[in-house]
Amino acid sequence: MSGKPVEHGRDVRGMISHAENDYIAVYQLDPAMVPGPVAYHCQQCAEKYMKALLSAAGRVAPRTHDLVELKALLGAEWDEAVASEEELEKLTIFEVVGRYWVEGQDLEVCDAELGMDVMERVRSFARAELGLDAADEKAADDNTTTGATGTETT
Repeated sequence: MSGKPVEHGRDVRGMISHAENDYIAVYQLDPAMVPGPVAYHCQQCAEKYMKALLSAAGRVAPRTHDLVELKALLGAEWDEAVASEEELEKLTIFEVVGRYWVEGQDLEVCDAELGMDVMERVRSFARAELGLDAADEKAADDNTTTGATGTETT
């Protein structure tokens, strides 16, 4: 990657959709069997949510997989309690080590579990900041009070 900024524009929904695909992939895989791919998809999910936050703020997300760099770009919009720089550095490494063989850097179940933990915290934070959980709850409530035809149910 060139490190050259790419205009993600305001297509926050597209980024979230792709992040959710990675999120689903994480839970379709068994970390005990394939910790590398699990860790990779954790990194990808976190990265896409962080880029969605940047785009939602009207900023250009750089073409990078470095979660520490994305955290720095988010600045005051990032809550330090979500993930430490050390955790983000570790997750960033999973982007490469999770896909390619790197001598002496085989991933283990504990790496996948760390990735899942950090991914969940980043995802929850981003969804709350983007107002997604509230919107999802409202949609769920709407679906409980109206049937598929839009008529009131009792």
